[in-house]
Amino acid sequence: ARAGDLAAASATNEQILALAPGNATALRNLAVIARDQGDLEAALVWAQQGIAANAGNVAEVKPLYQVAAEVYQLQGNLPEAIVTYEQLRQIDPNDTATLQVLLNFYMQQGEDARVVEIAQALSTLEPTNFLHPWQAAQALIRLNRPQDALPYAQQALTLATPEQQPAIDALIQQISGG
Repeated sequence: ARAGDLAAASATNEQILALAPGNATALRNLAVIARDQGDLEAALVWAQQGIAANAGNVAEVKPLYQVAAEVYQLQGNLPEAIVTYEQLRQIDPNDTATLQVLLNFYMQQGEDARVVEIAQALSTLEPTNFLHPWQAAQALIRLNRPQDALPYAQQALTLATPEQQPAIDALIQQISGG
């Protein structure tokens, strides 16, 4: 595949599957090759076959879920991409990369309750990152829950750099009625 011979790479991975049905690496490779060749349906079939064959093995299925989610995004199927990332979240709830992708999707869709939930999870996993409580505070404001937003905004203020603090301070003033 690295040499550009995708047909040979596919054949090699299919030979691996003949010897070791369900091999997650071979199935992921086939999914990636199909994706890169523009055959998104085949990519999904390979990824889903790998997920089914390796259920319960987080290390094996994570890359397969990621490929499937990428393919759904390439298809413009954001709802299925979100479902796939949520499935990935179920098997690895502490994967900050997955949580960040979900947070961005929910922010784009205006699903503020989900933004708060994911921002809270990220705050727990990355307690020194001001952005997570800041995002939770902003979502809570949009949900018309300013008093719930205040502690998050204050937490963001304590974690933020001096350049970031004025915007957070302005939000705190707005919440506090000042």
